[in-house]
Amino acid sequence: MTRVGSLRDEYNAVVEGRPTRWVKTLLGYAPNPAYLEWAARADAWAVRQEGIA
Repeated sequence: MTRVGSLRDEYNAVVEGRPTRWVKTLLGYAPNPAYLEWAARADAWAVRQEGIA
């Protein structure tokens, strides 16, 4: 994903109320655990949907 694409995704996540991929910490930026959980649930949902289809 391009830098502009990733920034757009972060912006859309904030607007839509989804967790963002990165969180600011004292040491810089770190992966957001809430995003990882959200992504895992989305992947599981996609697998279930493919199983139904």
